[in-house]
Order: sequence, then structure tokens, then C-alpha cells
Amino acid sequence: MSKKYIRIENTLVEVSQEVYDEYYRMDRQERYQVERDNDKGTLYYEAFSLEDISGEEMIADVKQKSVEEEIEQKYMLILLKKAIQNLSDKEKSIILKMYYEDKPLRIIEAETEIPYSNLRRMHAEILAKLHQILE
Repeated sequence: MSKKYIRIENTLVEVSQEVYDEYYRMDRQERYQVERDNDKGTLYYEAFSLEDISGEEMIADVKQKSVEEEIEQKYMLILLKKAIQNLSDKEKSIILKMYYEDKPLRIIEAETEIPYSNLRRMHAEILAKLHQILE
């Protein structure tokens, strides 16, 4: 049986036939995967890396809101709270139960003894009123 060598960091190392076969099998598998990725146009995060920032850090997280979006949302909530203060006590109560206590109209109907159809109408009117105040 002839001697088998593999190159490790520019040094030839003598190995058994089994190690030699496995080493070149893994090498061929890796080359195949790289060729396949190149054929399919696969891009890696590392390809976008710069000196001081990795490619992964440059890709935006779509789930995370931007600072501008967070500020805008907080500002709109402040305006909404001020607009709710302009409602009557009855209107305020309905909105608070629906949106802050997360109660459906049927539960509010039982608590307030206001008919469901009237609650739906009032709800639509309150939303229109808030919309008008916020514009």
C-alpha cells in the first residue's frame, strides 16, 4: 500500500488510506456545495462585511421598529389620550372598556344595559369623533 499525504497549512502529513479518502470526500463535498451555491446565486452575510461592521449587523431587522416609528407611535398615543379627554363620560367609558379593558360589545351591553345596536352605533360615532379631533 502506497503512502498517502494530505496538505495541512502547507505541510504534507502522512495519513492512513481511510483518513485520506475521508479528507478528500469532505473536500469534494465542500466544493460541490460552493459550486451549487454559486450556480443558484446564494449570497452570504459575510459578503457584505466591511472593516468595522459585519454583514449580519448591516441587515435590518424587519420586526424591530425604527426610532422614527416608535416616536411617531408614542406621539399618536399622546394625541389620542388628549382626544379621549374631549369625549363625554359615557363615550369615554365605552372606549375605555373596549380598548383598554379589551371587552367585547356584548359584555359592555350587559354591564351598561345599553342595547347592542345602540352600542355599535355609538362606537362608530365615537371613532368618527376621535378621527375628526385627530385631524
